[in-house]
Amino acid sequence: MADLKAKNYTLTVSRDIQKVLRIMRTLLKSNSTIIESVNTDHLFYLHDISHKNFVFYITEPNRNSETKQTIFPITYVPEDEDSLSYTTCFCSLEEIEDHFYHWLHIIKEFNSISFSEEEEFSNFYEEEIFNDFDIIDEDADINPFNNFQQIILYNFLSETSVYLENKHPNNKEIENIRSETLELRDNIQNLTKKDFSRRLSKILAKIKKFSIKTFFEISDVAKKEIYKYLLKEGVNKLPVWIDNINSFFISNI
Repeated sequence: MADLKAKNYTLTVSRDIQKVLRIMRTLLKSNSTIIESVNTDHLFYLHDISHKNFVFYITEPNRNSETKQTIFPITYVPEDEDSLSYTTCFCSLEEIEDHFYHWLHIIKEFNSISFSEEEEFSNFYEEEIFNDFDIIDEDADINPFNNFQQIILYNFLSETSVYLENKHPNNKEIENIRSETLELRDNIQNLTKKDFSRRLSKILAKIKKFSIKTFFEISDVAKKEIYKYLLKEGVNKLPVWIDNINSFFISNI
């Protein structure tokens, strides 16, 4: 995000920028399994996680003195369902969400398309695992895990990465999975419970495609030591869970 200072703008424009940033952060948070933000010189910049050339960004606004509106230039790719080109629009505060959802719909439609049985299997596994691990808390779409829960998940993902490296050394596919695992681990605090579950499901689906035995071993730990008790037990269980997770991975290498 650009290095913004409120006093570089009029008070009215600064208020509108604040509103836009709040709106975009909320939209990002609720769609963080599909899109991610990037720090750039733009006011706000998003791209499709799986295809980084598909972007949506907002640049610094201007104030229309006649209409008394703050106008935000937005650019996104793809423009629509019949084009892979970009489009730039000059929008009022109220129009930004409509353009965002138009762009997001195109991304989601692309993500639903597969040209091979392998992709279809991957999508099937991901949905199957997500349904198995999905968090049913009322606040799962809004809030992250609490601090104690994040410690458990951080430890689990750390041990999973080490386990994969030792179980399947010098394997490029496993290295990519490990990279995703560590990225998820390092962003637990920035994800809602449901977003975390979705990303974990993607990782486990890739592990299942690679080795069903390894998948069963890792998912067994997740079910027994993570999700089964994660939302039900107290902090006093924390050392026991960490010891159990560590012991399992060490004993199965």
